[in-house]
Amino acid sequence: MHKFLPIAYFENQFVPFQDANISIATHALHYGTGAFGGLRGIPDPQNPAQMLLFRLDRHCQRLSQSARFLHFDLPADKIEHTIIELVRQNRPQTSFYLRPFVYTSDLGIAPRLHNIEKNFFIYGIELGDYLSPEGVSCRL
Repeated sequence: MHKFLPIAYFENQFVPFQDANISIATHALHYGTGAFGGLRGIPDPQNPAQMLLFRLDRHCQRLSQSARFLHFDLPADKIEHTIIELVRQNRPQTSFYLRPFVYTSDLGIAPRLHNIEKNFFIYGIELGDYLSPEGVSCRL
């Protein structure tokens, strides 16, 4: 069972995760006009009340660049500040994964990128022990 972080960022506000929903008519669902990132957060071993986000600046730069391909001006620093605030509001107690997503949120059916709404959301999920302490076996 997945344990989602209780607060998500959706339509420019922080909302309960269960209230962050998109319509089945959303442009991105029909045309694949979206891009996502993913980043890990872990408790700081020296100060477990603090969370460490792996290469946050690079993740935000890449997502901002992807947004430009959708004709969406979404500065990397806005993504970064939103992620930091989302983590602050959720106060995770264990390792977690964040999924920031940029997409065309318009409800029209025209296959275009100009003159349509764009948006972004972020949600998170607790990971706990992501991998078994025994490790992973694989064959090459």
